[in-house]
Order: sequence, then C-alpha cells, then structure tokens
Amino acid sequence: MRISYLTPLYFQIIEAFIQSSPSIRENIKCKSHQTNGNEDSDATSTSTADPKQLFPVISKIAGLQWTGSCRYINQELKPVSNLKLSGGTKYEISGTSLTLSSFLTFPNGKTREVVMKGVRRNVTSEHEMITLEPIDEEGPIIMKLSEVYPDTILINEEEKATGRTFMTSSISVVEGMKRIELIGVSHEVGDEINGMIEGHQIWRMTASSPSAALDFRNATGQ
Repeated sequence: MRISYLTPLYFQIIEAFIQSSPSIRENIKCKSHQTNGNEDSDATSTSTADPKQLFPVISKIAGLQWTGSCRYINQELKPVSNLKLSGGTKYEISGTSLTLSSFLTFPNGKTREVVMKGVRRNVTSEHEMITLEPIDEEGPIIMKLSEVYPDTILINEEEKATGRTFMTSSISVVEGMKRIELIGVSHEVGDEINGMIEGHQIWRMTASSPSAALDFRNATGQ
C-alpha cells in the first residue's frame, strides 16, 4: 500500500521540479524531438529500403509471372515419363515483405494454388532466412527461404505442426542473351522411418513475357 501511494507522489514531485526549471524543460523537449526524428528516420528507411539490397536475387525476377513444366525423377533416379506436371510462380516485394504465389497442375487437370507471405526482420543481415506463412491461416505448410547472391534461392518446405522438412529446393536465375530462365530442382524428403529421398522435381520456367524480363534486367542494371 505504501509503494502504491508514494510512487505517484514521487512522479508529481519530479514533474513539479521540471516545470519550475526552464533549462531542464527545454532540454527534455530537445531530446524528445531527437527521438521522434530518429523513429521517423527508421520508419522512412524501412519503407524506402532498396529491394536489391533486401532481396538481391528475388528482386531480379519479382513482379513477373513465371511458368513452365516439370520432369519428375523417382527415388531410383529414373525419369517418370508418364507424370506430366506444370505450374508457375510469382514473387512480389513490398517494402520488407515478400509474397510468393505458386500453382501446380496435376496430370488430371486439377490445380493446387498456394500463397505465402513473410517479412525480413533484420534489414542489415545479408543472409537472413525468412519464414513464409500461408495467407490461409489453416494452411499446413510453412517455407524457410534464403538467397545466395547472385543467382540462387533456397527453400525448405516444412510441416507447420511438426517442423519436419518434406521438400527442399534450389532455384537458379539463369540469364541468357535472349531470355531469363528459372531452373529449379526439388527433392522430396522421406519420413523419419525411411529417411530417404522419395523423388526429384526438375523445373524450367520462363517469364510470361520474356521481353519484360529482359527489360526489367536492363532497367535495374542486373
């Protein structure tokens, strides 16, 4: 009881002392202004952060729809010619946020679409791993993504409930004279009992507008 009574009284005394001293009052105002200025500066630097610095590889291909087909390889490293897969992906950058939209079309014509989103927390780190969460909160999958400059994106797909990695992928940005391609290799990881790779996916994708990809590269100087 005594503490709860004396604490507000203590702050009342300090406040009265500050108000009675113009020099102290002015000094506090200056420090407050400097603090607010720094906060505004931090917010501005985050909102105007250079995408090429935050996402050095993804910024080369962001904003474009990439589509292509997949060659499937079984666990015995033999191509499965009768399994036809196609799909696409799109990366979108907004400040420090990254959205990854992708779709996969199966041989029966059915399509599965996934939208994931994550944020760079440490804008000064060159090798930060970003966690992408599904836009649909009930989605069972999360992605761990990192970039290896100048041309590689690494992704681990994990079960949200258990943390088990069931797919690991690398995507390379291949820049030719006439077009840019994304070459992706994914490995399907078996369960803990079998502990083996169950299959491999080899993807080759081009931008829906190849000229737009080249124009983007030329405009950004990448």
